[in-house]
Amino acid sequence: MASKLAPPKAIIFDFDGTLTDSMPLHIKAWIALMHDNGIEMTAEQYWESGVGGKAAHAAIQFMGDHLSFEEGAALADQKEFLYRYLAEHELELIDGADRFLHRLKASGCPMAIATSGNDRNAAFQLKILKLEGLFECVITSDDVERGKPEPDIFLLAAKGLGIAPSDCLVFEDSHPGIMSAHRAGMPVIAVSSAHDADTLAGLAGVEFVIADFNDERLNNRFFAA
Repeated sequence: MASKLAPPKAIIFDFDGTLTDSMPLHIKAWIALMHDNGIEMTAEQYWESGVGGKAAHAAIQFMGDHLSFEEGAALADQKEFLYRYLAEHELELIDGADRFLHRLKASGCPMAIATSGNDRNAAFQLKILKLEGLFECVITSDDVERGKPEPDIFLLAAKGLGIAPSDCLVFEDSHPGIMSAHRAGMPVIAVSSAHDADTLAGLAGVEFVIADFNDERLNNRFFAA
């Protein structure tokens, strides 16, 4: 069991792969987009790429650095449309996330989203998952120039909450996201929705790793007297 630590003053959540099991849908959308452009990609190749920031940069990484940022952004818009089409009927929360979020809200703990997705995706996901109104602020890739693994998005979320970065705790699932939070000076609870738990546990700044939000250590960390 994780040792008892003082509760954070605020919690910042990544969205995709952390609160939602959405990464398989994002990967399906990327694979479809690449196929339509004559490039074959597998899920394994996606994960091996290490992408984690702005979708426009990912498109350039996948299709070649001959593309301008504007061309990458246009391709990213196509990918996000494909994702929303898939997600409308398939997107689900990670087990236990709904109850955990509502318990945090009832406790008065300020919460924010810091996602590499864009504004439209974030609003779409909050609506279909019925999470609107739970978060004091929602920061997306549209709000920062540098995406994860740079710390900007988490620092901006802390600023939006009015809480010092060192008093925030982050939930993240990806290597770039965990590095981003660590660079922002925030401890992390990692979610092993897509990556090996032992590998995540060895990353700098990670307190412990959960498979879902039913993990009893969360009760001890946030709600135990």
